[in-house]
Amino acid sequence: MEKSIRFRVRDGVAARRLQDSRRVAGATLTPQLVLLALVSLGCALLLRGAPAEKHLSVYSVAANYSLPLIQQEGHDYVGLLEVLEPLGKVSAKADGSKWRLKYNNTQAEFQAGKTRARVQNHDVDLGGNFAIENSRGLVPLGSLTSLLPRILGGPVSLHEVAHRLFIGSVATHFTASLAGDNPPRLVFRFSAPVNPSIATEQGFLRMTFSRDPIVGPAAPTLTFGNKIIPSATYSESNGSALVTVSATAPDAVRNVSNSSCSLEHDTSFHASDSATPHPGPAATASASDSRTGCSQALLRHCRCQPRRRR
Repeated sequence: MEKSIRFRVRDGVAARRLQDSRRVAGATLTPQLVLLALVSLGCALLLRGAPAEKHLSVYSVAANYSLPLIQQEGHDYVGLLEVLEPLGKVSAKADGSKWRLKYNNTQAEFQAGKTRARVQNHDVDLGGNFAIENSRGLVPLGSLTSLLPRILGGPVSLHEVAHRLFIGSVATHFTASLAGDNPPRLVFRFSAPVNPSIATEQGFLRMTFSRDPIVGPAAPTLTFGNKIIPSATYSESNGSALVTVSATAPDAVRNVSNSSCSLEHDTSFHASDSATPHPGPAATASASDSRTGCSQALLRHCRCQPRRRR
């Protein structure tokens, strides 16, 4: 009997503690706090899962610029008027389901829901339906390869997957090679001035070309046969090109300075076995110089050096 009473007393104490804890929880977790917590959690999940905004980078003699891409029927679309505005005199007018465009002396007519357009009395296949949104004429991204040569009267090159459009012969080419000096020099040569943003992490240096019409070499991976800097790779996506230099030494990559390099037409990264960066004229170049590039010299075993004018 005594044992049974003890259990009942203990059970009663436990029940009262449980009720007290529920009262405390009920007093603390008010509906407002619960709602606030749910909203905060939802915002955090949305920010984490939100994809990067897609955009198209356009390179031309007249201007280099970027335009947002719009999703239509699961495909990438772009405003045709916005593509042409920086390039010449252009106007457009929506009339019901029809949309007419005039660029300099070239006229074109489109119709919403149709896959073909008329440019200077010639049919052009769009590869998808034309769309009108708030009086804006939207065309499939892939249609620019057939539309623009007829409208502009010159060649264009579209890297559709990477969202990069080259109008005319504007591409900037580069080579990377290891010079046979002692210490060895890793030299990047560009066919035109460039201004990449540069970032580093353990074992890598990344040059991102957001506004430069860089195109890659025939092979995306370049190997140098050097223990400190064995390779560099080229890739491009969402309107930007990226050159990644790999380093095997533990401290081969680190932030050395925020100085920039004056460019004539190419840039040299000098690899050495020294642990300290080499001083030179590159360290005093002005960041406001229109010819600047290599916005940071970031390789511990490299320095950024301007090429002398021949």
